[in-house]
Amino acid sequence: MAVKKKKIKHWLPVILVFLLLFSGCGAGGTGEAQERFSELEKTGELPLQWAREFSVDRYAGGYDVIRVSDGRTYFVVPEKGTVPDSVPEDWTVLQKPLKNIDVVSSAAMDVFLKLDAMDCVDFTGLPENQWYLPEVREAMEKGTILYGGMYSAPDYEQLRSHQCGVAVENTMIYHTPEVMEQLESLGIPVFVDCSSGEETPLARLEWLRLYGILLDREELADRLLSEQTDYFQKLGEIPSTGKTVAIFSINTSGEAVVRTNTDYLASMLETAGGIYAFSDLKPAGKHVSSTATIAMEQFYKTAKNTDILIVNSSLTDHCETLEELKEKSPMFQNMKAVQSGSVYITEDSLYQSSMELGDITDEMHRLIQGQDEGLVHFRKLQ
Repeated sequence: MAVKKKKIKHWLPVILVFLLLFSGCGAGGTGEAQERFSELEKTGELPLQWAREFSVDRYAGGYDVIRVSDGRTYFVVPEKGTVPDSVPEDWTVLQKPLKNIDVVSSAAMDVFLKLDAMDCVDFTGLPENQWYLPEVREAMEKGTILYGGMYSAPDYEQLRSHQCGVAVENTMIYHTPEVMEQLESLGIPVFVDCSSGEETPLARLEWLRLYGILLDREELADRLLSEQTDYFQKLGEIPSTGKTVAIFSINTSGEAVVRTNTDYLASMLETAGGIYAFSDLKPAGKHVSSTATIAMEQFYKTAKNTDILIVNSSLTDHCETLEELKEKSPMFQNMKAVQSGSVYITEDSLYQSSMELGDITDEMHRLIQGQDEGLVHFRKLQ
């Protein structure tokens, strides 16, 4: 027996080596080990109150690691800072100062406006005639901001010749992954804004802090968010009206596309005193989705007695009147809101005014009360 114990003791160092090697192949090998920057010291995390779609780890010297819910990770390097060799290859490196930016996501442009960072923007993903933010239209008229092509067909040559620092996309870019690959192969990093996946307006507004880090405007971002927080606290005092509201669009296949119960617009509607008709509709799949596509029969079953209908203009073409809405499906004829004339459509400016969610919520409240005059982001269908 003593001989066997001696042999086991002899092999213990070898066994320990194998255990250490294989332990590096587990979760720690792809998580903790990747964050162990020999040159950097982690100082903490960015405290978030509402946002769930991103997180930020902070490091000494002005370095940051941003993780977004789509699985992408961004390593933010301060001006004149160097990139450590230990940064994983699949992380996107964003070197400050970020300039010559292509803001393809139209909703993100309002963030740049509010953070007084339009001087960082050289390109946009919409032509001049599709912009409803006056500052952007004026900049495009002057030529200080150029049309860089839509998300699925960017002007690669123009972006490269102007040394585009980063392309800010929304999740639509995942429909054309080859575009993302081509941009990155040209040395143009891609940042995907997933703020539309947030469940509440304040959670979406908290993305101001993420952009504050990217654009070195953290103090201004915090101040703007604080102002919006105060605004929503006042809006939260609005009592429920008891009126039900459905927000939807009709796609080219004749199906209804409705907001799910995790969507920030549905949350805003509840804050405005309404009751969202599809409050039981959860997003399908593993990832949070702001919309769900359902058959018109299912839509009719839920929305036929709804007090107010709000048509999403960005996904419904050619719907300027009640008659045009009725032409999309005979089921609309028998809906309570259509018969009473309580049907509204979103103006195109709504989704470009991503930092005006407090004002939009206030308009929703007025709309629910039947106060149609002075609406900016909604229009009553006649």
